[in-house]
Amino acid sequence: MSRLQALRDALRPLGIYKLEKGTLVYAELAAYAAGLDLLEDGLDELEREAFLPTAQGEGISRREEIYGKPKTLLPLRERREMLLYRGAINNRNNTREDLERALVACGLRAQVKENLDGASIYINCFDFLEDFQGQEEIKAAAKEFLPCHLEAEFDFRTLDWNRIDSMDKTFDQMDAAEMTWNQIDAYSPE
Repeated sequence: MSRLQALRDALRPLGIYKLEKGTLVYAELAAYAAGLDLLEDGLDELEREAFLPTAQGEGISRREEIYGKPKTLLPLRERREMLLYRGAINNRNNTREDLERALVACGLRAQVKENLDGASIYINCFDFLEDFQGQEEIKAAAKEFLPCHLEAEFDFRTLDWNRIDSMDKTFDQMDAAEMTWNQIDAYSPE
């Protein structure tokens, strides 16, 4: 039932109004119904944007502004995921898995390893949710969540086994070159 019909049905039992189309009362009720429809649409949008799982635009952007600039170049799904991880962090999140989830909130998928010295952690950064964000910006955002008593070493290198295999050299050939890992990382076959 339309809102206009609902208004007419509510007034009909009174018997004092002419509710047929073309009357002034009908026109007034139509104007009220149009205004109420706009109000309902606005309330629906407000309700949708108020909750992160259903937010589509302004609800996401406003939350991102709390933590920095909105990430409008990312897909909505990734923006929402980063905000959900960020909102889920609390003072009891102290495990390696918790740190990895916190790094997603910074736009970084990484693997965290504790060094044996017990005073530092190694962060292997393997996927950026934001290509346009610099390494220093990511480090600064990540340090908000990392334990302050531990030094953090970020590894942004792209070296992986697929890249090593693509060099088309045997282990003995690479070993004979006597290169460090940093040199191998920067190495490009001729």
